Amino acid sequence: MLRLNYLDLVQGPYPFFMIKRNGVKATVIWMVALMIVVSSFDLSLIDIPEEYEKNSGAVSKGTKPDLDGRQLWDYASYDMHIDNALALNESITTFDDVYYFAYPCSSSIVNEQGEVVPNPDITENMFLKGATYISRYTGYTKGGFYIDESWQSNDGLVNEVSAKAPIGAASIEYSEGQQLKPGIWYVMPTVTGDHMSLQGGLTKRVNVKPFYLELARMIAEEIRN
Repeated sequence: MLRLNYLDLVQGPYPFFMIKRNGVKATVIWMVALMIVVSSFDLSLIDIPEEYEKNSGAVSKGTKPDLDGRQLWDYASYDMHIDNALALNESITTFDDVYYFAYPCSSSIVNEQGEVVPNPDITENMFLKGATYISRYTGYTKGGFYIDESWQSNDGLVNEVSAKAPIGAASIEYSEGQQLKPGIWYVMPTVTGDHMSLQGGLTKRVNVKPFYLELARMIAEEIRN
């Protein structure tokens, strides 16, 4: 446990952490990402550069299922499909004593043709193929949910829209100095970076110390007030 002046930082299951003020029932949950766009879209229509294809296998290379009694589909990716996430959200409550902050990330850029594409300078090589798929998709999921162009910006694994707040939950864009209330998702400014940027990156390193110092300062100031 890390103590930050009046606060205790308690590690939670990734990608969450919780910060509690001693003796006060107030929890801050920071969420970086929610889900990836996966649907019945015809992936063969998308041209993937050869170097993106070559590096994409690193994500799953050497992995195998852990046969612990669950169904083989019962893992995180299943819950991150749009339709499955929508169903899951119906059973998840936004608590009225919890402060929610969402930090979406995007490593997408718009190329000369006006297309949304991953920026290879800041996107991990293993994410470039998936990022290209997400940045091309529009259409309906199998469950009938429509995904338009606003969902194309992404961090290599997660689209920017779904990293902001659960669909249907109360949310508002954060602005400096506003009075914060629990039970509302405060959507922070989009961070320029890929899915690993707020963890310091993998092969493309990022100095995240300033980000977390500012985050701790903001939370400490709010709870003191």
